[in-house]
Amino acid sequence: MLMADSDSDAERSLAPSAKRLKDAREEGHVPRARELAAVEFQQLSEAQIRRDLGAEGVSEDELLLRYLLRKDDIERMRASPTGSGPVKEYDTEGDAMVSLISELSRLAGGNTVRISKPGFSLTLGKGALQA
Repeated sequence: MLMADSDSDAERSLAPSAKRLKDAREEGHVPRARELAAVEFQQLSEAQIRRDLGAEGVSEDELLLRYLLRKDDIERMRASPTGSGPVKEYDTEGDAMVSLISELSRLAGGNTVRISKPGFSLTLGKGALQA
C-alpha cells in the first residue's frame, strides 16, 4: 500500500503507469481509470519473492531468471543442446594453440593476450573486461 505525507510525495511514489491512470481518471479520459486506479499493489520484499519462487540461496541471476520465466521454460532451455546445460569440459593437453597462448601469457607477464590478423581478433585476459 502506498503511504505518503502529501500529494507531491504520493505522486513521486507512484509508478509511471499508475500516475498515468491517476491523471486519466482525474481528466475523465478513460472510463475504467477510476476502477483501475483504486487497485492497490503490494510491494514485495526480495525475501518474499525468493520464498514465493522457491529461490532461497540461489544467485541473483538465477532469481531474475525464475522471476521472468516459467519453471518449465527454464527446464527446456537447460535441456536443449544450445542451452546453458552442464558445462562441457575439453581435453586441451597437447593442443598447439592452447600451448602457444599459455606460453605467451607466461612470457608477457601481463593480464592480456591479443592475437589478430585481418578479419580475426582474439583477446584473452584476466580480471576486468576491456572495451
